[in-house]
Amino acid sequence: MRARVFSNASRYTYRMSGKRGKNDAADAAAICEAVTRPSMRFVPVKDEHQQATLCLHRTRQGFIEERTSTYNRLRGLLSEFGVVLPQSPERLRKEIGPCLDSLPGWARRCMSELLEHTSHIEDRLVELDRAINQIAREDDRSRRLLQLRGVGSTTASALVACIGDGHDFRNGRQVAAWLGLTPSQYSSGEKQRLGSITKAG
Repeated sequence: MRARVFSNASRYTYRMSGKRGKNDAADAAAICEAVTRPSMRFVPVKDEHQQATLCLHRTRQGFIEERTSTYNRLRGLLSEFGVVLPQSPERLRKEIGPCLDSLPGWARRCMSELLEHTSHIEDRLVELDRAINQIAREDDRSRRLLQLRGVGSTTASALVACIGDGHDFRNGRQVAAWLGLTPSQYSSGEKQRLGSITKAG
């Protein structure tokens, strides 16, 4: 028998009425009920290459968030000394030199360490981008995606890592819903009400 994976949240939908609380018996009953439904949506299992590529992308995203956070912290601390610098990281790096010299001892040291930390993050991001570009060049599916206007190595490799060959989707509309590009509906009778964009479609 082949094991299949489905969303953890689905078990709450199929939990028997009157069953309160969480225990193994209630979860098992909900899972049995869920897998017998023809409308049940299963989660495709990713291979090791997909997981490794996604690991690369998540690490990169974490570094980007950390870089933004560090620059914001740097600008916030400098503003306490009356130094206001532009939001652009490039301009901030150009203009921060003379400002650091005017700061008192520990403040100058802390700002210098934060600036050095951003440099380290930038170096790591360059390495990760290089690895992502190489993965995209070596994969046939990514190369096909790269031919589309507006799709770069990062998008192509991330999409292939997430959906693989795309055989788990019946058509492009399902891919759009999975990406979260379809509005939710709250329609009845002749009135059509479209809500916010959701992954549920």
